[in-house]
Amino acid sequence: MLQLLTIADKGIKATQKYTPKEQLNSQKFRCADFDTIDWGTSYAMIGCSHVFGESNLNENTIPSILTNITNVNCVNLGANGASREHTFLNSLKVLANTNVKKLIVLWTYSGRINIYAEDGFTMAERLVSDKATDAVRKIMLTGQHFELLDKQYEDILESIYKDRIICLSIRDLEIEFGGIVTGKNDGLQLPNCDFAPDGSHYGPIWNRRVANKIKDILND
Repeated sequence: MLQLLTIADKGIKATQKYTPKEQLNSQKFRCADFDTIDWGTSYAMIGCSHVFGESNLNENTIPSILTNITNVNCVNLGANGASREHTFLNSLKVLANTNVKKLIVLWTYSGRINIYAEDGFTMAERLVSDKATDAVRKIMLTGQHFELLDKQYEDILESIYKDRIICLSIRDLEIEFGGIVTGKNDGLQLPNCDFAPDGSHYGPIWNRRVANKIKDILND
């Protein structure tokens, strides 16, 4: 059975305000149990909370909208707080262990750090203060460190599985469709985006724009 790196139990507790536990499978992903999925006739989408659909009803998540507009099941492999490293490792496992029709990778923000334990991962910022995490980044894990790793993640996936993946980045989608753009324009809010009830994640209009873009890429 496919076994992915998953979010820690305490991270899941934070999602319960908006996401009923019964929507999660045995590995804490917002989809059916992996051994019940017909991967060969399904897309899968992997990434962070924007893929998971934090604070959105299940039908308003990007994977669910893509399912509806393509009539092809899209498995939601989003994990709240996931880093690019987490997305890369789980992408390799999905591609190596399933015959998924297409894996859609939505790269999260560069610079995230996940700390792994027996019950899953936790964002570094939730284990120590933001100031301590920022200090580590400035002293040891520089922007160049993450940029070099990010390039390797993408190059490895595309060199091995080019015909089976689509790669997009949340930051580029924010620039295209509006949002709180992070990175070089840290904190710049672009217009024309809607927000979910928590005020930190995008709502169904933004999610549908992304799903339509992915549909167009799939149809090319």
